[in-house]
Amino acid sequence: MLNIAVLIPSYNNDEPIVETIDMISTEVYEKMASKNINLYIFSIFTPGPNGSIPDYKSIQKYNPNFSYLIEKRKGYGRAYKTGFDRVINEFDLIITSDADGTYPLNQLEYIIDELITNDIDFLSVSRLKTIHRNSFSFIKKFGNIFLTHLINKIFDIKLRDSQSGMWIISKNVLERIQFENLGDGMEFSYQIKILAYKHPMIKFKELELDYYPRKGGKSKINIISTPIQLLFSIFKFRKIMLKYS
Repeated sequence: MLNIAVLIPSYNNDEPIVETIDMISTEVYEKMASKNINLYIFSIFTPGPNGSIPDYKSIQKYNPNFSYLIEKRKGYGRAYKTGFDRVINEFDLIITSDADGTYPLNQLEYIIDELITNDIDFLSVSRLKTIHRNSFSFIKKFGNIFLTHLINKIFDIKLRDSQSGMWIISKNVLERIQFENLGDGMEFSYQIKILAYKHPMIKFKELELDYYPRKGGKSKINIISTPIQLLFSIFKFRKIMLKYS
C-alpha cells in the first residue's frame, strides 16, 4: 500500500481551494485505490488580516480524504515546512500544489506513474512549454526565465522552471534535505530544487505538463517586490551553500 499526501498551502481565504481540490475527481481516487494507493489532501492555511477561515468542514463532508492545518506564521516556505512535518512519518510520497487551480492535479495518475516507473525521488513540474492561454503574463514568464537562468549559472545546475510550485517528492528526500537552511518565503521553491538537484542520493527530474489559468482569487505575487526579494535571496543562499560545501 502506497500512501500519498497532497499539500496545498493557502492564504487569506480568497483562494479557490474547493475548485482546486475538485480537480482530483472521484475517478482519480478510484483508480488510485485500484492500484493500492491511498490519496489524501491537506490544506495548510494561513489566515489573513481579517482572520477568517474557509469552510473546510463542508469540504470534509463530501471528501473524507481531506484535512487541514492552520499555520499562523506567514510564508510559502513556512507553510510547506509545517506540512512536511505533519506527513513525513505517515506518507511515502508528497505532492505539492498551489491553491489556485493552475497545476494539473487532474493528471495525478500519470504523474505518479512517471515517478514510480523511472525510480525518481524528486519530480518537478515545468510549466513554460505547456502554458494555457491567459495563465501566465509576459512579465511573469520573462521574470521566471531570467531567475531560472541566473540560478542555473550561479549554482551550476540545469533547471527549466525554477519557480514551479508543483513537486512530487519521495519520503527519503525529506529525510535527506536540511530544511533549516531554506527560507520561509517564495525562495523556498527554488532552494529545495537546488538541494535536491545537487544531492548525490536524490534522483531529480523535471516533467513538462499543463499550466492552467487561475480559477479565482488574486495572485499573491507582486511583479516588482517579489522578483527583487527573490534576487537578493539567491545571492544570500549562494553564501549558505558555499559555507556548507
